[in-house]
Amino acid sequence: MTLVWRAEEDMPKSYKVFVQLLDANGALRAQADTVPVNGTRPTWSWLPGEVLTDEVVLKIPADLPVGTYRLTTGLYAELDGKRLTLPDGKDAIDLTKIEIAP
Repeated sequence: MTLVWRAEEDMPKSYKVFVQLLDANGALRAQADTVPVNGTRPTWSWLPGEVLTDEVVLKIPADLPVGTYRLTTGLYAELDGKRLTLPDGKDAIDLTKIEIAP
C-alpha cells in the first residue's frame, strides 16, 4: 500500500511506521513495521511541510479466516514504543476495511 505523510513540524525523535490488520474483535492478525520510505527517511530527517510517499508491504497470512478486517496505521517511537496520538486522542489511523473471501 502507499501511505502519504506530511511533516507538520520538526520531529527530533525517530519513529517507525506500523500497518496492522485487525479482526472484528480488534485482535492483531498481520503487521508490518518499518522506518519510513523503505528505511531511507527516518522521521528526524523530515522537514516541516514536506510530503513523503511511503510504500509498505503487509503480508497477509495464507490461513487467515474469511471475514471483514480493519487496516490501520500510525507512528511509534523506536526507543520506547510509545505511539504518536492524533488531535482526537487516537493512536492509529483507520485506513479501510478489507473483506477476505474464500
